[in-house]
Amino acid sequence: MNTKPAKTLVTAHMITGPVVNGQEVLTFCGQHLTIDAQGTENINQTGDYIVCPLCEVAYELADIPVPPLEQGSLF
Repeated sequence: MNTKPAKTLVTAHMITGPVVNGQEVLTFCGQHLTIDAQGTENINQTGDYIVCPLCEVAYELADIPVPPLEQGSLF
């Protein structure tokens, strides 16, 4: 039986503004993270990551205004 060691899943989050090592940032999906520049560079070189789907949706919808909420009628 040939088994490979399990890989660690890395989720890349999206932010705005400059990336400063050690700085705490708020991602588009609402996560508070501390920037690890060396770790980020290592992950970018391997390509073993996924982009947070909530960050992607928030980024795409950032420029779309929220419609006013209305109570609809039942009859």
